[in-house]
Amino acid sequence: MEYILIQKMYSGEIEMAYKDLERKKKNEQAWREKNRGRYRAHQKKYYLKIHPNARSRESYYDFETHREFAMNSGIECIREWRECFKLGFMPDGIYRNPDKTFSNYYSTRAE
Repeated sequence: MEYILIQKMYSGEIEMAYKDLERKKKNEQAWREKNRGRYRAHQKKYYLKIHPNARSRESYYDFETHREFAMNSGIECIREWRECFKLGFMPDGIYRNPDKTFSNYYSTRAE
């Protein structure tokens, strides 16, 4: 990363603009607030460029449906689940990572 040298007007001090990480973070946050709509559009465009097959889903199935699907299809572990998802065998409305999505459900169920 290149540092830009800025000389203050009346004092002979030289300041490096982004040597201070707090200042850099503050400037980036101010830029994001100012350009919130454009920044989100940029993020979405970039994501779709990397993941051309991505599509938005209106609704997802609940935990019980995911569980029945896994048992009926013979999926035994999360590795098999992700492999099937990656190959495109999962129908719309099924999460890629149900273990993370339903982690709250697991913790309340165990008690």
